[in-house]
Amino acid sequence: MAEATLRAPLKEQTLASVSQRNFSPQAQQEQMDLLGKILTDRTYLSSYLADGQATFALYEQALALLSPEDAAFRAIATIGKSIAYYSSSANNAMAAIESGYQAALLTQEAKQPVVTFIMRAMTAIHLIGAGHLHKAEQLTRQTSQLETLSDNPQVPWIGWVTLSRAEILREWNELADAQSLATEAISLCEQATALIWPFYLYWGHAVMIRVCLSCGDVDAARTFLYQAEQIGRSMNQQIYLYLHSCFTTVDQVRLWLACGERDRAIRWAEELDLTERHGTPFTREREEVACARILLAKQQPVLALQRLEPVLQRATTGQRWGHVVEIRLLQALASHMLSQETEALNALCEAVRLAEPEGYIRSFVDEGAPMETLLYRLRESDLKRGPTPYLDTLLAAFQQESRARAQAEERTQAQALPEPLSERELQVLQLLARGASNLEIAHELVIVVDTVKRHVSHILGKLGVNNRLQAVRQAQDLGLLDEEF
Repeated sequence: MAEATLRAPLKEQTLASVSQRNFSPQAQQEQMDLLGKILTDRTYLSSYLADGQATFALYEQALALLSPEDAAFRAIATIGKSIAYYSSSANNAMAAIESGYQAALLTQEAKQPVVTFIMRAMTAIHLIGAGHLHKAEQLTRQTSQLETLSDNPQVPWIGWVTLSRAEILREWNELADAQSLATEAISLCEQATALIWPFYLYWGHAVMIRVCLSCGDVDAARTFLYQAEQIGRSMNQQIYLYLHSCFTTVDQVRLWLACGERDRAIRWAEELDLTERHGTPFTREREEVACARILLAKQQPVLALQRLEPVLQRATTGQRWGHVVEIRLLQALASHMLSQETEALNALCEAVRLAEPEGYIRSFVDEGAPMETLLYRLRESDLKRGPTPYLDTLLAAFQQESRARAQAEERTQAQALPEPLSERELQVLQLLARGASNLEIAHELVIVVDTVKRHVSHILGKLGVNNRLQAVRQAQDLGLLDEEF
């Protein structure tokens, strides 16, 4: 409607130069600039749809109308162009990244710091998807350092790029640092006032879901997923659908499977196949990967391989090597399930070839024992040709994970309770012993108060006591508390 209103007098100006409504050159330029801004908004919204060419056409129209000095709106239009390259039928991650770099440079020179941070944060996300973890980490670190050293640091904006750095640290198996960084970044995002802040707040919760899944803390992952869904409900639904597909569709399924909710995951996949698919080709691609995981959980590797092949081709064409690594690993697991060891090792070898230069670890470790078995077999084969430092690093991470699980089981057995406390309940118990309130516990563990109340109720029931003081005394007698208590 706004576009039609703005175009009408401009059209009259071109068709009837003698019209009584002729604009002065200044007024006409102002009208054109405003129309360019409207088309910029349309470019951005269009980028979350399937047709990349339509977005590019709007982008060119917007730039033709915008004033050359309007760096902010020119960059916002470029954001739409970048997203369209990444997720639409255009399917070109490297073009998306190049567009991001160009827009960030443009806005930095024009002293538009908010849009500069938006572009750098978006570019970091695309770099991660393209499998360029080192470049993404370098971009986020440099951006944070430059802003911190500036005369007027805009602290909340640092959170936008810090989230990507947390995700990279998680992939590099630096889980404690990743969790700390992501928690800090979410807090910074909540302080921001720019309209884009829900986008990055959602991304922050998505990163925390992944960190919690890597740590084996499914309760916390469930809490962050719920919070992400609440953030999504307040957003434009096309944008939310894109964010959900980009950041949480696969991890939501991983969470369900980790919690033993296989039936729920199966129902989701069945409903997906019965409904008309909406959103971008990238949205559908991530849905197919999620469905393949469900099929593997159902012991249906042939069907999983059938769903993975077309998405592998699309991710390869789009040069999204981070997703290619994930798909190759799932192919390896499916072939292993079929006892097709040659095919399994070939797929795994390709994943290793792409992952090694960027230091991927969690993508392998999070797939569990079957992946460890395959890695041992690959290393046995590769040792004939020389040292295997990267495979050694991956297998060492698996061993570290096994030791952590064994220690947790030992603590559980040492509790001498009919129903042992979970790892999360032990954390809550430590904080209860320090006199922390429900709200303080929720803040410390980054969970909601209702979840804290549920944990406290479970602790009291398992310890057979009626209140917190009795719980702490019982825990001391059982040796469940740290030495300081």
